[in-house]
Amino acid sequence: MFFTWSGKGYMVPLSASLSTLGLMGLTSLLNISVQDEVITAIAAVVSGVFIWNLHYRLQNGASSMTVVDDETGETGKFKIKHDFCWFPLRFWGLMFGGFGIYTAVEIAYPGLLA
Repeated sequence: MFFTWSGKGYMVPLSASLSTLGLMGLTSLLNISVQDEVITAIAAVVSGVFIWNLHYRLQNGASSMTVVDDETGETGKFKIKHDFCWFPLRFWGLMFGGFGIYTAVEIAYPGLLA
């Protein structure tokens, strides 16, 4: 399986895995018994919020640079794309957040969304 990214797109799987492992470690450390689906839902929402905020910060000029053409002397803005598997970060934030909310509703009210 191939994963492609550009810019900070590598943060998508990294944030998903770190939020899941962090919640699993926290519940184990505090000796709390939680269903795996609850950890999945919370980790997805946390990762979605992180990715959305990362997209927002990168979109507001942090990832653009001014480029000068040597021959003509013209300047222009160069924006770096940040995507994972050809989808921009904002879509991954929405997908993770939506998946986490869907999973939480499905846990609270089984069969409601089926």
